[in-house]
Amino acid sequence: MRESWLLGGSVWVTKCFWPELIKRRARLGIARHPRRRHVGRLGAPWIRHPAALREDRHVTDLQSVIAALVADGDDFERMVAGVSDAAWSLPTPAPGWTIKHQVAHLIATFRIAGLAARDAQGFGAMASRLSDDFDANVHAALNPFLAEPPSALREKFHYEFTAAADALAAVPGDSVVPWLVRPLPPAILACAGMMELFGHGQDIADTLGYQRTYTDRLAYLVGFGVRVWDFGYLARNLTVPDVA
Repeated sequence: MRESWLLGGSVWVTKCFWPELIKRRARLGIARHPRRRHVGRLGAPWIRHPAALREDRHVTDLQSVIAALVADGDDFERMVAGVSDAAWSLPTPAPGWTIKHQVAHLIATFRIAGLAARDAQGFGAMASRLSDDFDANVHAALNPFLAEPPSALREKFHYEFTAAADALAAVPGDSVVPWLVRPLPPAILACAGMMELFGHGQDIADTLGYQRTYTDRLAYLVGFGVRVWDFGYLARNLTVPDVA
């Protein structure tokens, strides 16, 4: 899912958002943790395609989305909790990415989302330093974590994920959070986080032969995917099919 978060309110699936929905859709044709203050818990921005912008002010109930995000995060942490140190070097379905790459990417993604939700000025400064090379931006964000041992990556994922979920939950539901293409409602950015966890988590699950349990929380991803399905075409400079 190295193509993800532009997906925002209308189109936010960057090359990260991942084995990801876009890649999987193409192939198909088409913790409960005491440190968390909220009952509830986000890819990698970096694609700036003006054609991807369209008005969509729909705002889903924020706290419900946050709760679903946190539950997905809890599931993800349970999945990686028992992975042996050696297994973190196993290749995943995403070419060139090991389990360690997948988790490092998620850490970087949630760190960026948390920054956007709590510090608009800091986020703007970070975004201004991004290059026009999407892949370079993705790797620059995750590479610093690759030298860390698995135990440290588990802790960092938990910290960045929790911080991002808390920051998004604190944003008024009818306001927006700064993002790379355009500002997004916090609920939409939270859905993007669920997309990241779903896609990258599936790559890890496929690698490990881990059986995931799917719940009705997938409804948030379905709604999100419907609103941003055209971004998969736009991100590749393809013409969006003229369909109803």
